[in-house]
Amino acid sequence: MRAVSTPDGQMISPFGPPIWVGQMSDDVINEVSRIIESRRDTQDHRIGKDQLAGRVDEQISIEDAVSTDTVNHILDHVVTWAQMTGMEIYTDQLKVEGLWVNLQKEFEYNPIHAHDGMFSFVFYTKNTISRDNATNNKFDKADKPLAGHIELHYGETQFMNWTSMMHYPEKGDILIFPSWLNHSVYPFHDPNGERISVAGNIHYK
Repeated sequence: MRAVSTPDGQMISPFGPPIWVGQMSDDVINEVSRIIESRRDTQDHRIGKDQLAGRVDEQISIEDAVSTDTVNHILDHVVTWAQMTGMEIYTDQLKVEGLWVNLQKEFEYNPIHAHDGMFSFVFYTKNTISRDNATNNKFDKADKPLAGHIELHYGETQFMNWTSMMHYPEKGDILIFPSWLNHSVYPFHDPNGERISVAGNIHYK
């Protein structure tokens, strides 16, 4: 059984299901970024628009190209988080399925959706727009800026019942959550901006 290295991150509980918010290693971000750049202008690894929920023009698969070290680093985050919740679960029991990339441009977004599997994750290799610049636009309300955020949705809106978690992603961030949890991604409004996210699901082997 492979020993789990302790990744950088923390478990938070903004509502019912706990969420992991962590940081990917620089080595992994650099490796994945190189793979993405080598594939982004080709058709061989494009994912059809009918296969993913995102309203994103450019979506590619990198599942076949990442190293075992990268997969294990993702699983280390997952197992650390799961064990903190009291689950007896280990890296050798799990596998990553998916690893698709969204190269998000202005006005592109992901509607509310959920995934399959046990857990889902998303991490970010690039975001050219600061939160202040992203939310400084004519569409956002001052009391709830949305542009560029990922939002996790849970439960019904009631008095003193928190039903969402907003996160503005930066390069290196990783979020992990139960796969059934609804989530969405809001568009940003910068014609020169780009955000690159990598998502996938965790299943038992």
